[in-house]
Amino acid sequence: MAFGRRAIIFLILVAGAMPVQLRGAELVGLVKEADTGKMIVGASVRAIPLSKNFQEVLSRTNGNGRYHLDLLKGKYRLFLSFPGSDYLPQFYSTNDQPQGETIDIPTFDSFRIINLTMNSGGSIAGKVVRFSDNTALSNIRITASSQEFRTSVTTRSDGSYLFRALPPGNYRVQAMPLNENFIPIYYGDVRDAEKSAIVALERKQAQTHIDFRLRNGGMVSGRVFANKTREPLAGVKVIAENLSVDERPPFAVTDSQGFYSLRGLSPGEYILEAQAPNESGNSLKPTRSYIMQYHSGRYYRELADKLEIVPGSVLTGVSFALMESGSLTGKVRSRYHNAPLGGVSVIPQEISEELPVAPTAKTN
Repeated sequence: MAFGRRAIIFLILVAGAMPVQLRGAELVGLVKEADTGKMIVGASVRAIPLSKNFQEVLSRTNGNGRYHLDLLKGKYRLFLSFPGSDYLPQFYSTNDQPQGETIDIPTFDSFRIINLTMNSGGSIAGKVVRFSDNTALSNIRITASSQEFRTSVTTRSDGSYLFRALPPGNYRVQAMPLNENFIPIYYGDVRDAEKSAIVALERKQAQTHIDFRLRNGGMVSGRVFANKTREPLAGVKVIAENLSVDERPPFAVTDSQGFYSLRGLSPGEYILEAQAPNESGNSLKPTRSYIMQYHSGRYYRELADKLEIVPGSVLTGVSFALMESGSLTGKVRSRYHNAPLGGVSVIPQEISEELPVAPTAKTN
């Protein structure tokens, strides 16, 4: 009898030492096409917890379009996706909330059924080649942007690209070389977005042959530094204005060593301009700022040296030595009453030569 009691106590102790497995609540359902009601096989359903202490739970639909999630007690949002297809990724919502609605799992032994639907988007595909010999160009960034959506891909080794699962809309498609010296263009063989051809896309529509033929451009590179100390200036915007065509001027920003490089410049006659940012922002302390300068060492646009760019031209060593600007401060008072006068314009006039546009300040 004593042995029996010891055995019972031993069994209780062993049972107490065993890990307890928490049983999760079950969330199941079907994933179907919104239009046809066809079951979708291989779709991903993610339960994203609102609590940071929980992890996401993932399920993929089986051959019958069914998913199954084991969840702990808490609040979740459901996210549907199907990479590599034209199905649009989306959060589950019955009232069209972009961020989805909250799913409440009240207990560990609860059981819920939520059937989900997915909508199909459209696709845009094409190829990018070199204009001169139709050689396929890889690693070219292609962007597709509508009023509410923007995405990008890069071309494959054969120059082809493909956008999938695009929401319906009117798209502007642009080819942007990443490292090579090609001129970036929009579909329609133009550089200006407003003049580009529109690619209209509807649900389940495939727009193909949105192709690009890229021309070689010109390149200008150099360095920007402080004239007084010869220290490199980072964050300076170097703008290239093409006087031959009406297009938005491209620009580059200097790196930590003051170097910049402008690639893919269209043929034409250019004016280069360097604009340095204010180093101390909105600080009340005296600011270190530099005077805007045109190439080469000019301070007025009318006197700037012009650069001629032709396809394939490479101009190096186009540098800027920026002068640190000075400042004038003071106070304006009434001559008779000695009262401060606000709103008075103070215009410095250079006596060595006439300024085309004189700088102006107003009293506070």
